Amino acid sequence: IAEDVGVDGKKGPVAQQRQGPAHPAASLEARSHWGIPVHLSHEPGGPLETGGGMRRALPLLGHGPFLAINADILCDYPLATLRACHPAGLAHLVMVTTPAWKATGDFELRDGALIGRGNRSLTFAGIGVYRPELVRDCADLRFSTVPLLEAAMARGEVTGEQHAGAWQDIGTPQRLDDARKIYSINY
Repeated sequence: IAEDVGVDGKKGPVAQQRQGPAHPAASLEARSHWGIPVHLSHEPGGPLETGGGMRRALPLLGHGPFLAINADILCDYPLATLRACHPAGLAHLVMVTTPAWKATGDFELRDGALIGRGNRSLTFAGIGVYRPELVRDCADLRFSTVPLLEAAMARGEVTGEQHAGAWQDIGTPQRLDDARKIYSINY
C-alpha cells in the first residue's frame, strides 16, 4: 500500500493491531518495508471497529486527509490515484457493484455524491480517504463510521466513485477460498 500510494516523506503507514504483541503484525513496526516505518495503532481490549480504530490512530495519522483500507479485501483499484485526494467534505469512498451474496448495497452514488438512503445499489469497497474531523470528536471507544458517514452524506459532505475492476471481500474463510480460486492465489 505504501508503495502504491506514494507516501513520500510522510510518517508512514499505520496498521491496526488487534492481537497481543506476539501477533505477526508486531514485526511490521520493527522493520522498514518500502523504506518507510510502519506504525502500529494498538487496540487493547479487542477490536474498536473502523471508527474507533481511526480515532485511536489519529495521533499517528497527522492532521490532513488519510487513506484507510480494509484488510479483508482483494482489489485492483489504483491506489496511487488517491494520493492527491483531498475531499471537500469529510470523506471520499470507493464503491463497487454489490456482490450476489449481499442482499442490498450500502449507499447510492449520484453525480459524485454518496447518499445513505434510496437505492443503495453500491457496496463500500473498504477503501476511502477521510478527514480527521469525521472521528476526531468521538470518544476513543469502539464505534462504527456508518452513522457518522450517513449524517455527513445527509449534509452533502461525502463524495464517491465506482470502481469497475476486480474486487473481492475475503473476510470469511469461504470468501477467501473463493478468491484464491478466482485469482489463482497459492499461499
